[in-house]
Amino acid sequence: MCILEEIGFTPEQYMDLHSMGMRDFEIAKNELDVSLETLLLWKVKHGVGKKTKRPIHYFTVDEYKERREKGMHEREIAREFGFSNEYDYYAYKDSIGIPKQKQVIERTPELIAQIEKYHKQGLKQKEIAEKLDVKMCAATVGNIMREFGIKEKQAYRIERTPELIGKIKSYLDLGMTTRQIAKNLKFSQGLVSIIIREEGLR
Repeated sequence: MCILEEIGFTPEQYMDLHSMGMRDFEIAKNELDVSLETLLLWKVKHGVGKKTKRPIHYFTVDEYKERREKGMHEREIAREFGFSNEYDYYAYKDSIGIPKQKQVIERTPELIAQIEKYHKQGLKQKEIAEKLDVKMCAATVGNIMREFGIKEKQAYRIERTPELIGKIKSYLDLGMTTRQIAKNLKFSQGLVSIIIREEGLR
């Protein structure tokens, strides 16, 4: 049994994170505290992410603009409308009068301060993106956080005091699952599992 099965991570939870615009390496690092390889092996085992061909929707200019205003990236828009080939997507855009655009979000001190403030409040990337003055998707927030070292790996931010270790051990002795322990401690399930494994609690 891999660590993701141990913490009760489900395909439905993966799809929820994926639908927020998060990529696999972001889900692995920021949400689960595991390696990308661990997540990919879990996906193969559970048949998650198998590509199914969907029909192409030839969108209108207004439909495109609507998604850009929501902060979606070109790749996300292409995927939503069923374009698997990037060349075909951009060629169709050109054919309806939409030129290639590259959105460059300026990393101003004000923007970085905003992201850092919301992160310290415990907000997730999607929630931060919704609160920012500058429109962007959750994935862009994650990229900026990594660029400026705002979000360190959760497993190393938590001080493993004797009291914390003792509390986790007592919960385990009571037969509680990692999910229940995580809920009590207000930690992620992945973090609890890492502490249990690295501290040799079972």
